[in-house]
Amino acid sequence: MEMTQLSDQQVMYRLLITVIVTLIVFGVTAEIIGEERKARWFQKRTKFSWFLRRGLLGEKFHYGYPKTLEGIGVFLAMLSVIGLCTWFIFTTSLLD
Repeated sequence: MEMTQLSDQQVMYRLLITVIVTLIVFGVTAEIIGEERKARWFQKRTKFSWFLRRGLLGEKFHYGYPKTLEGIGVFLAMLSVIGLCTWFIFTTSLLD
């Protein structure tokens, strides 16, 4: 199925599913690698203002940028999984 065959409502529905899948991938990955390895493999911002404060879920989903080879590997793995899920969501006819 091509993107041009989808109505606006179908595209928005699939985008919503993609955002939910992305949050699930971030959350599952954070649980698998744990806080200690996440802190070792990723560098978070050190300077915060009131505008950049995060809640509990925001800290769980916040990785920062990769600073080790393991961090780069985790980033590329998450990117690949999200990309494949997005491709599947937008090309399958199961969601019609």
